[in-house]
Amino acid sequence: MGTPLLTVILPSYNAWPYVKEAVDSILAQTFKDLSIIIINDGSTDASADYFRTLSDPRIRLIEQDNLGVVVSFNKALQSVDTEFVARMDADDRCHPEKYELQVRYLKDHPKCVLVGTSAMHLSADGQREGWPVHMPTKNNLIIQAMLRRRSALINPTFLARTAAIKEVGGYHTWPAEDYELFFNMGLKGELANLPDILYSIRLHTNSVTAKNLIKPQSQYEVIRRKYASIYKEKYPQNKYQEKFFSRILLSFDIAAVVLYRAGITKLLNQQFISGYLSLFGAMLLSPARTWLYVHRKWKALQTQS
Repeated sequence: MGTPLLTVILPSYNAWPYVKEAVDSILAQTFKDLSIIIINDGSTDASADYFRTLSDPRIRLIEQDNLGVVVSFNKALQSVDTEFVARMDADDRCHPEKYELQVRYLKDHPKCVLVGTSAMHLSADGQREGWPVHMPTKNNLIIQAMLRRRSALINPTFLARTAAIKEVGGYHTWPAEDYELFFNMGLKGELANLPDILYSIRLHTNSVTAKNLIKPQSQYEVIRRKYASIYKEKYPQNKYQEKFFSRILLSFDIAAVVLYRAGITKLLNQQFISGYLSLFGAMLLSPARTWLYVHRKWKALQTQS
């Protein structure tokens, strides 16, 4: 058996019982020419025993002390010898055709080095989906969104050319490691998103704490400033309008993200009153950002009807 075309890296820390769904969704892919690296990042729950029961020959299990997602991904990346590499979060699940469509896209678009997808949010019990996140599909729109600290690429949806991601050194900073990775990859080639919703992001209590959201949101602005001048030189034909964020306005924007994410988490998990109150708070703090999110939801509902 030769080298597969794709490696999927799945770091996991205490992700039971969700991680079984994540692994099953990879094994159920229509694209079969893949290998899976599962990193048991020092888990102390039942997931450690579950990993040892997996017998699919495409799976390689790495067991280690808790090092965190950034270090774990980068260590696994060093051993990847396939043409393409993908990320997967341990508490999410992906559509059966996700990798087939992404690999096909990169084969058909040689200038593109990384492709993500749009996504749907998923309740903790996996029974309810909603609040779709539609990402910009074209390179220039993705870059513009990143420079404005808006949603541009969803970290666990990406599939990339291994050579390019190794060349930029994988993840760098933490938090907001995905944001800097995407900026670095954009300097190597084009970025893209498939318009299809091919990934489900599970929202549960442990995934949306204010601490987990505020740190990367604050770091996003630092990284944005770092790359703004670089991208002006790379794409002089595009006029990226820099938006000035005072310390107070930036704090409001960050708080709005936290409240919005908390709001949709509560709504998906049927906590309706507190969910709508959180969304109302997000709207007061950052009307433009919240309107963008709600407008996406409204457009999705119109498409479905």
